[in-house]
Amino acid sequence: MKKTSFITQAGIFAIILLISHFLAKLSPIPMPASVIGLILLFAGLCLGIIKLEQVEDLAQSLIGVLAFLFVPSGVSLMTSLDIMKASGVQIIFLIAFWTVIAMLIIGYVGQAIEWLKSKAKAKNASTQENH
Repeated sequence: MKKTSFITQAGIFAIILLISHFLAKLSPIPMPASVIGLILLFAGLCLGIIKLEQVEDLAQSLIGVLAFLFVPSGVSLMTSLDIMKASGVQIIFLIAFWTVIAMLIIGYVGQAIEWLKSKAKAKNASTQENH
């Protein structure tokens, strides 16, 4: 397949971001436009509306500079140190608590998926024995 130009790839990302900004403004649920954009891009890729080749080069370039993109967030965090000092223990507790909850949920979901796979495999094996 022919490579998509860098400008076209940027245009695809820009259109997705523009749509996600409109959806974020219209949505009653407060959700960042960037998250909505990721969901739209994922849906577009899964549904075949967007081909991977159409966005792959720019996506790889953005992944290459990902650490640099976190610099503004780090600077913003540094300007909020007084807030963090006042609520540091609570923040650390919440981060630790929700990390453990997330790990438990991911573990249980993983076990459930493996259980379903083994059940499906056993069902397929018994079906093949009967034929």
